[in-house]
Amino acid sequence: PQDYSQAAHWFGLAAAQGFALAEYSLGVLYSNGQGVAQDYGQAVHWFGLAGAQGDTRSQNNLGALYANGQGTPQDYSQAAHWYGLAAAQGDPLAEENLGLLYAEGKGQPQDYGQAAHWYGLAAAQGNEAAQYNLGLLYANGQGVAQDFAQAAHWYGLAGAQGSALAQDNLGALYASGQGVQQDYSQAAHWHGLAAAQGDALGQSNVALLYANGHGVQQDYGQAVHGYGLAAGQGDPDSENNLGVLYAAGHGVAQDYSQAAHWYGLAAAQGNASAQTNLGLLYFNGQGLKQDLSEAARL
Repeated sequence: PQDYSQAAHWFGLAAAQGFALAEYSLGVLYSNGQGVAQDYGQAVHWFGLAGAQGDTRSQNNLGALYANGQGTPQDYSQAAHWYGLAAAQGDPLAEENLGLLYAEGKGQPQDYGQAAHWYGLAAAQGNEAAQYNLGLLYANGQGVAQDFAQAAHWYGLAGAQGSALAQDNLGALYASGQGVQQDYSQAAHWHGLAAAQGDALGQSNVALLYANGHGVQQDYGQAVHGYGLAAGQGDPDSENNLGVLYAAGHGVAQDYSQAAHWYGLAAAQGNASAQTNLGLLYFNGQGLKQDLSEAARL
């Protein structure tokens, strides 16, 4: 039967003799608290020993510990150093992590060109996060010439692996016709995949398509459902749009009190449309007591 304590015992004996695989494995157990008390300091120690012998997994994991300040003071320069060693050996996780440091300017000056380089290497090996991030660079023209077709390509690969962020962004490209032929049915497909994962932006975008009848048959009830799911996660645009549907009586019985409720939540997050809509309800005394001073404030 599986026994992490015994694994830690035997890995420890081998690691004490300088066996890199055992050092790495012991570092994993300490990092996860499997068979031993979780101890990031010990994880740093054992990953460091294995990493010094060229073990790419240890180098990447050590970089992550430095980046997160776990078991050691946070040090992005050290994170970049260890990620760089593993990335130079073709480790896709390290390539993606190094690209992220370049994109964010952590541990070295911000350099989107270098970010694109490392993301590209990792993405070519099928790394989902790198594929999404490379798509983002192409969409924004950061470190590469802006190219929505390339953005769609990389979002598609990441989306096919289940990245909700990539699915949302690819859906948006299909809706706007950027880099791909405009196709609301495809937009609904990709936004729907993200929404099915509980992604608030995907839920909101699916609701918008139902409200407008783009790519799907217009269905305000489905719009209410989608906006409700996203609003339940605190998405301010969805809160405002749900308020609009309540105010208009689309997909639900007209209810100004509910409209005021949802406008209020969105307005509190700074949503300008919701603030205006809430102001109008105060001005007209719909769903709440007429209050011209409050209407003017909003």
